Amino acid sequence: MRTQGVMTIGRYEDERLRRKEFGSGGKSAFGPRCSPSGVNVFVRRLRRQRIKFRRTRTKVHTSKLLARLDGDLKDLREKHECLLGHLTLTRKMHKVVDRLKDEKLEEAAKEFAKEKAKLVDELDSEQTQNQILSEELVRQTRLLEQCQLARQADEELIRKLQSECGELRAQRAEAELQLVVVEDDRRREADRTKEELARRVSHCLRGYTHWEVAAQEKLTLRELELRAAGLVSGDSRSRRRVAKKLDSFLSRSRDAMATLETEVTAVLRRLGLRSRAEDWQGGSTESASGSGSSEEEKQSVAGTPTAALYEQVVPLLRYLDRKVELELRAAGLVSSDSRSRRPVAKKLDSFLSRSRDTMATLETKVTAVLRRLGLRSQAEDWSGRELVRDSPLGKRRSMGSAECSVAWFRASV
Repeated sequence: MRTQGVMTIGRYEDERLRRKEFGSGGKSAFGPRCSPSGVNVFVRRLRRQRIKFRRTRTKVHTSKLLARLDGDLKDLREKHECLLGHLTLTRKMHKVVDRLKDEKLEEAAKEFAKEKAKLVDELDSEQTQNQILSEELVRQTRLLEQCQLARQADEELIRKLQSECGELRAQRAEAELQLVVVEDDRRREADRTKEELARRVSHCLRGYTHWEVAAQEKLTLRELELRAAGLVSGDSRSRRRVAKKLDSFLSRSRDAMATLETEVTAVLRRLGLRSRAEDWQGGSTESASGSGSSEEEKQSVAGTPTAALYEQVVPLLRYLDRKVELELRAAGLVSSDSRSRRPVAKKLDSFLSRSRDTMATLETKVTAVLRRLGLRSQAEDWSGRELVRDSPLGKRRSMGSAECSVAWFRASV
């Protein structure tokens, strides 16, 4: 291929030189004889030789060049093939790189879109938060202004309250002074109430004692009446027995009176009335030592707090004197006749009737006092005691000694 290419080039040059020398027709302008055909032939021959020589020389020269060009061409072809493979690989690599680049770009675009959306959301949230914070700042600012106004109002209120507290402290001091006065008045009133309560209790105790004594008197007189009626037809032995029983009754009566005085003194002391207890002891001893005390002594006792109690004790002592007198008269019935017995029996009947009336009045008073004191249960118990006492069984229960009366008095207190 390279040789054909070189010969084609030589032919093209020969044709070009011929056309340049002889023109396009190849004919001479001097005619057939005067045309230098021989010269032309020779020249053409020379030219051909020259061309042939040139061709040979060109072939000789170009053979090495062609061999060298063939080697270079082979090398270039190998390089071309290598470069073509390298280009193919490069194109493939570029395609892979472009694909990876596109994928990376898509991923980057997606990441960018995500980050952009995230940033937009964060920006929106920040803007929302900033708006909320700005509103909160405005609100806090207004609140701060309101707090300052409220603080000023509080300070003014504190100053007013301090002034009012000073006034209230002064009023409190005055109220405390008034309270001290009221407490003193209340204490005095409580003392007066306590004294009145003690007076009522002592009155109740005195009434109860009087009732017990009257009951004992009633039962004793009833027993004496029965015994006196039995003495009319009895013998001397029974009369002596009755006299002994009368002596024992007198001794028991005196013991009961002493025990009753001791119990009343103890009750008064438990109630905190020591002075009254001492007055009670003094009044009782004076009454026991002389039943017929003078009017001067009564007037001196009437001025003391135990006047009412003394007035109740004196009739009790007088009753004991009358009881002793009646017992002595009953003892004298043993040796007396029927004429002397009749007036004594009449006196006994009148005394029993008066005792019954006194007993009923005393029971009514004691019940009323207990109810005024708020002791309704004790008043009902007292009424029940009256009903039991009026029954035959109650009469048998009431026939006991004076110690039973003292025990009931202690339980009631």
